Amino acid sequence: MNTLNKIIEKVVTSVGWLLLFAVLGFYVYGVTEAIRQTILANSQRPVVYPEFLSTTVGSIQALLLTNLGILLGISVTAPQSGIAQSMRLTSDSSEGGPTPALDFQNKVQLFALLVFVFSLIACTVTWIAKGFDTDTTHQVPLIVECAKMFIGVSLAYLTLMLRTRPGQTLNFNKNDMATRSTVTKKVKQFIGELTNRDPGTIRVGDSLSDFGFDDNGIRLLLEQINPEWGILILPSEAANCETVNDLVSLVMEKLP
Repeated sequence: MNTLNKIIEKVVTSVGWLLLFAVLGFYVYGVTEAIRQTILANSQRPVVYPEFLSTTVGSIQALLLTNLGILLGISVTAPQSGIAQSMRLTSDSSEGGPTPALDFQNKVQLFALLVFVFSLIACTVTWIAKGFDTDTTHQVPLIVECAKMFIGVSLAYLTLMLRTRPGQTLNFNKNDMATRSTVTKKVKQFIGELTNRDPGTIRVGDSLSDFGFDDNGIRLLLEQINPEWGILILPSEAANCETVNDLVSLVMEKLP
């Protein structure tokens, strides 16, 4: 029986990793196809990017961005971890010891990060080559979204590099009103940017549905929130938040 259980466990694990790499492969295909169509597009040959492919790649991209948020969160809360040192957010070892080994899951996370970052870079270069064109007949919208996302990811990484010193651990006091005030202000800012509203007019008691946040809107909001604090909030969790204050409370719960 133990042998059978081990075999089943290995099969399930293998299938899980196979699905993971299949998803990454599909993402690479989607990005590559978007780049190809954008490069070949002209007035006589407009882009024809399937909606299904666009939606699926966007969903995968949200997961990869969340993975980035997790890795950044680990890096700032555990600066001597193998992940932090691999991402060059800390010194190799503050005590001169060997670099902590990465387990298989960490390696997969870092590999997914590399796939994500290289795809963003490729899309950014494509957008630059096309003269920053935003016409959807000449440009797959995914290209523009990835280019803008690359700028945001670069700024987040640079911010952490500038404010994180070797051996430093960033912790938040969840009971500190100043911390909650800072989080509230930032969440309002993100909502304002996505809805073209003045953050000063947004109240904590306002309902998120009043801002027109659907599943895609929540995903876009989390794409800004998760990397900002290095946390992981799933869309299913945010969907339970009715008001701005509920979302702020959820962020506070997730802070390290």
